[in-house]
Amino acid sequence: MIQQMNLLKDWTDRLIYLQMPESSGRQFRGGILCPACIKIHGRSMDALFPFLYMAKVTGEEKYKKAADELFWWSEYNVTRSDGSMVNDPNNDWRGITVFMVTQLAESLLFFEDLLGGKTRAAARKRLEDSSSYLCNMIDGLKTNVNYYFGCGLALELAGAYLNNDGFRKKGKELIYRSIRYIGDDGLIFGEGKPADFITRKGCRPVDIGYNVEESIPSLVQYSLSTGDEYIKKIAVSVMEAHMDFFLPDGGWDNSFGTRNSKWTYWGSRTSDGCQLAYAALGKERPEFMEVAYRNMMLLKACTRDGLLYGGPMYEEAGEEACVHHTICHAKMLAICSAKGYDIEMPVKSYDFMKKGIRKYICDQVVVVKNQDWYVSCSAVDYHYAPDSTPGGGSIGLLWNRQYGPVLAATMTRYYLLEDANMQIPKSMPIHCQTPGIQRSVGEQAGFSVYDDNAELETMESEGFEKIVVNGHLSSRDSDNAYERFQFTYSVMETCCRITGRTAASHAILTLPVISRKSDEVVRIANEEIKILSEGKWLRIRCQKGRLRIRGEETGNYHREFHPVGGFTYLPVYAELTEDEEIAVELTAGQK
Repeated sequence: MIQQMNLLKDWTDRLIYLQMPESSGRQFRGGILCPACIKIHGRSMDALFPFLYMAKVTGEEKYKKAADELFWWSEYNVTRSDGSMVNDPNNDWRGITVFMVTQLAESLLFFEDLLGGKTRAAARKRLEDSSSYLCNMIDGLKTNVNYYFGCGLALELAGAYLNNDGFRKKGKELIYRSIRYIGDDGLIFGEGKPADFITRKGCRPVDIGYNVEESIPSLVQYSLSTGDEYIKKIAVSVMEAHMDFFLPDGGWDNSFGTRNSKWTYWGSRTSDGCQLAYAALGKERPEFMEVAYRNMMLLKACTRDGLLYGGPMYEEAGEEACVHHTICHAKMLAICSAKGYDIEMPVKSYDFMKKGIRKYICDQVVVVKNQDWYVSCSAVDYHYAPDSTPGGGSIGLLWNRQYGPVLAATMTRYYLLEDANMQIPKSMPIHCQTPGIQRSVGEQAGFSVYDDNAELETMESEGFEKIVVNGHLSSRDSDNAYERFQFTYSVMETCCRITGRTAASHAILTLPVISRKSDEVVRIANEEIKILSEGKWLRIRCQKGRLRIRGEETGNYHREFHPVGGFTYLPVYAELTEDEEIAVELTAGQK
């Protein structure tokens, strides 16, 4: 409890520091300025609950004042006459009303006595109007599934505070409709438009980040608010399935998610946090509490000067922290604290790395684990947007117990899929960091990640697991299939071996390795590189040919930053000879 309170205080105090003063005028007063985006995000209002919670537990007037001014900033700038709230003053997306209603209802249920008479009356009126808007609008909203889960909870909470059975009835209808979006593999699908879309391979749109930080928490909180044991049982089974993508260092693998453009390693850029699910049921299931705790400690590790950065290496890369992350996760942590979810490490640790092969999304996502290695591989053919989620059997995340994240896929081409919710990095250019095979012959280019027809095969051989991928180098802009390629990912106890081959005459195997700028890179031989990083090491060895690093000829082992995931990379690659296999072996340890 002490650690979560300290983190919450750091976050809320920094938010108050960034809150615009009275002298800034009506349009700005009370809003929270973002140091990364140089604007006031429309969802600043999400900080209302954490401000009120801190006012309650500390008795300090500054939190109460911050809450009051924030509410009125929101009323003036992002509310609309039909009861809706917009994402930003210049962004007409009104589905966001769902989350405004949820936290406003929670704030009134817990802390209405802290609000002055005028503010309390206005907040109640806002809750009534916005809840009515949701009841009338939600059925016609064609959007991602997390809004349906979230609206079910929002209307239940609003109905409970306002004593409105109509709201609660609609909330129940939405929750029971939403659980139809749970696949046979236990994963929630529907993070795509349309939500029930099915591809040629049978894939549905799945996003681990939004599932664990939005949809599942809404499902759990609804079950606890209503006492619905049937929904709770479903939530537990879904939580268990999603834990296959949880890493012991607190990260979530959303490399293959439909909305991976907002992946932050600890979750997703504008969602609330997994703790409202996993900590909420943590007393009943210690492994859930461990997920909540380990993820919270990753949030703490990614926090500097009271702001949560969008990934582990954002600050080192010289990037600013978008305040959106802090606002949303402060709300989550405050609600956990108010509801008595003390996030502590259980006495007995859970084994998140149980050895085996698991398949998801019509067998197009494969996860292989042993005690030291985690690797995910995706051949999903669903695309939320052009150049967003990589496929082609590419590695999504390679993780090692000693080293941490080793390889992590990104958007194939980075651009602002959501202008208000993503950052343009200072580090340019932004290269794709997804491992794969690339070729360039004249004006024709082919890349393995673009092959929607790639096929996956898994096998166990002599005590280790193996994934074999067969496909064709493909183009972003056409359906052309060029030369064939093959990957083999062998996951052993002591190492991970990546084998690549292609029929292309001019091609490279790209293996961008995650490495901090402060790491020491040692060139051991033409075919071998070693990275020394904060008491740990990673050795990369190519069995044939030279292992190259882009820009090495300048004598500077530069790093390339990518906002997706939030990592910096050492741009490692190896040249391929036509139809000849090349194998790269990765081993890791501690100094």
